[in-house]
Amino acid sequence: MATKSKALDKEDLAKLCSEEFENAQSITTEIQGEREKSLNAYNQEKYGNEEPGLSGFVTSDVRDAIEWTLPQLVDIFVGGDTPIAFEAENEEDAKAAGEESRYCQYAFERQNPGVILTYSWFKDALISKNGIVKATWEDEVKKEREEYKNKTGEEYIALQEDEEYEIKECTIIVNNGEEDIEYSEEEYKEILIGLAADPEAQMNVEKEARYHIVGHRKKNVGQVYVENVAPENFVVQRDHNSIYLKDAGYCCEILKKTRSQLIEWGYPASLVDLLPASEDIQISDEKNTRMKKEGGSIALNSASLDPSRQILTVYDHYIRADKDGDGIAELLFVRTVGTGGEHVLECEEVDRIPYHAITPYLNTHKFYGRSVADNLMDLQRAKSQLWRNGFDNLMYSAIPRKIVSGNVNVSDLLSYVPGGIIRKDLAATIETETTPFVAEAIFPLLDRLDQTRAERSGFSKDTMGLNPDALANATTPVGMSILAQSQLLVKMIATIFAHAGFAELMLHIRELVLKYETKDAIFDLTGAFLEVEPRSWRKQRSSIVKVGIGYAGKQEELALLASMGTMQEKAVAAQGGISGALVNPGNIYNLFKRTAQRMGVKDTANYFQDPATYKAPPPTPSLAEVTLKAQIEKMNNDTTQDEADRALKKHQADLDNKFKLAELAQKERIEFKRLEFEQARFDKEMLYKYGKDAHDRHEAHETTHNEIIKPKPKPEKKENVTA
Repeated sequence: MATKSKALDKEDLAKLCSEEFENAQSITTEIQGEREKSLNAYNQEKYGNEEPGLSGFVTSDVRDAIEWTLPQLVDIFVGGDTPIAFEAENEEDAKAAGEESRYCQYAFERQNPGVILTYSWFKDALISKNGIVKATWEDEVKKEREEYKNKTGEEYIALQEDEEYEIKECTIIVNNGEEDIEYSEEEYKEILIGLAADPEAQMNVEKEARYHIVGHRKKNVGQVYVENVAPENFVVQRDHNSIYLKDAGYCCEILKKTRSQLIEWGYPASLVDLLPASEDIQISDEKNTRMKKEGGSIALNSASLDPSRQILTVYDHYIRADKDGDGIAELLFVRTVGTGGEHVLECEEVDRIPYHAITPYLNTHKFYGRSVADNLMDLQRAKSQLWRNGFDNLMYSAIPRKIVSGNVNVSDLLSYVPGGIIRKDLAATIETETTPFVAEAIFPLLDRLDQTRAERSGFSKDTMGLNPDALANATTPVGMSILAQSQLLVKMIATIFAHAGFAELMLHIRELVLKYETKDAIFDLTGAFLEVEPRSWRKQRSSIVKVGIGYAGKQEELALLASMGTMQEKAVAAQGGISGALVNPGNIYNLFKRTAQRMGVKDTANYFQDPATYKAPPPTPSLAEVTLKAQIEKMNNDTTQDEADRALKKHQADLDNKFKLAELAQKERIEFKRLEFEQARFDKEMLYKYGKDAHDRHEAHETTHNEIIKPKPKPEKKENVTA
C-alpha cells in the first residue's frame, strides 16, 4: 500500500529546489566550459601556445559563419510577413485567426523590441548551444519623473487634480521687490496667513508666485513582456530530454538584483532589509569570458555603502512537486534568495513554465544541442595553425637566421638594419641559414578546410557573394539553385527555430493576452488599424509554421512567382477573360499579394484590393435609355414644379388669411380700448357734475342708468369721400 504524500511547506520546497539546482549545475558546469571555448573562438582569442617572435594569427571562421547566418535567420522571422499563423477551425473562423496572429506579432514586435530580442535569441543559440527567452504578463505602475518650472497657481492646482501625477516636492518662488526667494509650501502658507489683513497684497503675492514642481507620472501598464535570458543564468533538470521546456520537471533562472529592485517588485522593505547579501558575488567564468573584451573579469561587490544598491542573488525556480500532499505533483514557482536559496520570497502554483529555448543543431533526446561554433572550432584552430606556419616560413625565408663562428658583435646581428654593418674579427665567419619557402603548399589545405567548413555550415565564398563566377550566375535558375542548396543547413536551422521557439512563443503570447487582457485593443501592424477583442478569443488554438528561406531563396521564389504570372496571363488569354475555368480574380490577387510579401511589403492592402471586397459599378446605359430617362426626369420635374407652385400659392393664401384675421383682431382690441377709455371719461364727468353720492350709487348699482341724464353726444361731421 502506497504511503500518503506529505504536504510540503516553504522550507521543504526550498530544500527540494536547492537539491535540484545542485544536480542541474553538475552538467551545466561542463556545458559552461564548452560555451567558454565557443565565445573565445568567436572573439578570436589566442590559444595559449603562442611563442614570442612567432605568428599568433587566429582566423575568424566561427565569427564569419555566425555573422553570415544571423542576417538570413533574422530576416526570415522579422523581415516580412509573420512566420507563425494560428490555424482556423473553419471558414468562418479564418478572419479571427488571422487577427489573432497579427495581434500576437504586434505584441512581440511593437510592444517589445522584437528585432533585438530575435537577434540576441538566435546569436546565443549559434554561439552557446541554446538561446532562451522568457515571456510573462506584467501589470505594473510605471513612474516617470516630471519636473515643471515657473508654473502659476492655477497650473499648480491643475497638477494637483491630475490623477496620473504625484507631486513629490514643491517650491514656491516669491519676489520681495528686490530678489526671488524660495519657500516651502508650509512657509508660503504662513506668508499668506500673515497677509490676511491686507487682501490686496495677499492677492498680488498669489498672482506673482511661481511654482517649481517635481513629481512622478504614474501609468498603469499591462502587457506581454519578452526578454532574453543569458545562457549562463539558466539551468535545467539534468535528465531533461527535449528542447521544449514546457514539460521540464525543473528549471531555474539566476538573477542579480539590488534591494531597491526587490522593493520595486512589491516585496516589503522590512523583509528585504533582513535578506543576507554575500560579501562578494562572483560572476561566472562564462560571463567573464563574454565580457573580456570590455575590460577583463568582473566581480560585483554587494557590500555597498548604500544598502539599496547591495546585490542579492535571486533564484526563480519552476519545479513539479506535490505541495498539497494529494499524490499529484503540481507546477510551482518558488523564488528564493541567498546561498542555497534558504530564504523563500514567494511560492505559488502556476500554469506553465515561461521559458522557450532553441538550438541550431538538435541532439536527439537532449536539451543541449550543438552550436555553429561547436562545428567550426576545430577547423578554425587548424586553419590558424596553417596560417601561422605560412607566416613563420615567409619570415624565415625573408629574414634568414645567421650561423656565426668566432668573435662577432652579436648586437649588430640582432639589430637588422638594411645596409647595416656587422662587426667581427678577421677569423670570424657569418653564414646565412637557407630556409626554403614552402608556404604556398598550405593553400590547397586551406581550400580543403574551407570546403569542409561550407559542408558543415553552408558558409563559403560563393554564398557570401564574393566569387565573381557565383555573382555572374546568381540570376540564372541554375545559379540560384546552387545558392539555394548551399543554404539548406540555414533552412534547417530556421525550421528548428520556428517549431521549437517561435511557434511555442507565439502560442504563449496568445495565452497570456487571452488570460490577462481586460480591454479591447486597436493596433496598426500592416498599414491598417484593426480592433480585436481578446476576451472573445477561443480557448485553444494550434499554430501553422510558415518559414521563409532567406535572401537567395526569396529571389528564387520571386522568379517562380514571375513565371506563374506569365502562366496566368496565358490562362486569361485562353479563357477569354479574367474570370474563367482556369483563373479568377482571386487567383491573380493571391499571386500579387504573395509577391509583395516576399519583396518585404507588409501593407499589401495599400497596393492591391481583394476582389472579394470589390463592388462593381452599375453598367453604362445606352443612348436610348439615357434619352428616355431624361424625358421621364423632365416630366417628373415639370410635375414637381407644378405641385410646388400650387403649394406656394396655397401657402401664400394661408398667409393672407392669417394676416387679415390678425388685422381684424387688432382693430377689435383698439375699439375695445377706445370704449374703455370713453367709459372712464364718462365716469369722471358724472362725478364732477352730480357729486360723489350719485357716483357711488352708480357704482353700487343702487340706481339705474336712467336716473342720470346724460348729455347727448354731438353728431360727428362726416366728410364726403369721392371715389
